[in-house]
Amino acid sequence: MTPVLSLSNTSQFISGFYCFPNETSCFFGIVVFAKRYDSEYLFPYRKIINAPQLVWSANRDRPVEVNATLKFTGNGDLILEDADGNMVWSTDTGGKSVTGLRLTEFGNLVLFDRNNMTVWQSFDHPTDSLLPGQKLVYGQKLMARTSSSDFRRGLFSLSVQDVSLIGYLETNPPLVYYKSLLVGFQNFRNSKEANVAFENRSFNGQNIPLGSRAQFMRLEPDGHLKVYGWGGAEWETVADLLTSDISDCGYPMACSKYGICSNGTCGCLGNFGQISYKQPNVGCSLVTPISCDYSQYHSLLEIKNTSYFAISKWLENYQLAEKTGLEDCKNRCLRNCSCKAALFTVPDQLFYNSWRSCLMISEVFSLISTEGDSRTSTDRRVESLLWSA
Repeated sequence: MTPVLSLSNTSQFISGFYCFPNETSCFFGIVVFAKRYDSEYLFPYRKIINAPQLVWSANRDRPVEVNATLKFTGNGDLILEDADGNMVWSTDTGGKSVTGLRLTEFGNLVLFDRNNMTVWQSFDHPTDSLLPGQKLVYGQKLMARTSSSDFRRGLFSLSVQDVSLIGYLETNPPLVYYKSLLVGFQNFRNSKEANVAFENRSFNGQNIPLGSRAQFMRLEPDGHLKVYGWGGAEWETVADLLTSDISDCGYPMACSKYGICSNGTCGCLGNFGQISYKQPNVGCSLVTPISCDYSQYHSLLEIKNTSYFAISKWLENYQLAEKTGLEDCKNRCLRNCSCKAALFTVPDQLFYNSWRSCLMISEVFSLISTEGDSRTSTDRRVESLLWSA
């Protein structure tokens, strides 16, 4: 960590360059850390950065090298240039009367004018994390990392839309895996005013244990939204905010691709092999791969008591319901060589009257076993899973 801006010893935030050991993957951003003080006699008050966590980054999709430069220009622009001089990122605030740059005690990087009014702030451009006091507003999006060691945008996002907090799997088109109305949604005059704040030890009505003074919230590469606090030796999970609504099996990557989740335990269907018996959550693979070149030889296996993630939210948002029958659904999938599976759903008297639906899936994520599940839920309307084989 190479600091650019830091506050007094009471702050647990630093803005600067965060680099991996190879020094070819560096990010300009903001870190939160657990602080301690050097106990040596000569340096009794020296603050030591311990276990830094990157909570905002300007260049997450384009790392720079160790000799990169941050420039605060005379016309008020903040620019990040790589070691070769190429511009990687900018606040694009040139000519907007910016007179200063500061890091607040809440971890917000701010460009301000001569009247001390905010011109640009990092809180308006979140990456995968929120800090206490920060809001996620309409038009903003949290984007999970690809993995713990790859900061590029990954598969999952979280945003505020139509007075709801919505979690997406970023496929084409994006698919909803989580949806919840915002607490106090009736107080917003319109959907563009909607927001949800991480403050007062709560987030959208869910209580968050206080834990340590240092906390942050992050959308993880597997779609979980977790709050972390410093436990004295490491960062510990103090809340897993979406799981109470959708359960462990409700995440699209709970058992990775082609895996089937049952009460939080991962397995494979009969015509699939376990990729790793030591790590059952890494998914399954087809014993005989599917190819468009041989689609005429494909057949469909009908599997009962199996569902897909957030099926009701999927239908509700993408209006995929069609009047069709089971055989029609089979034939439609067989005629489309990119169809890996199809979900044939039963009628829902509350929402869809006598309509059935055939949802064709080209990229298969985790499945959900509903066998022995006595809960009544609109997410359990799947009559048959049709599996291409």
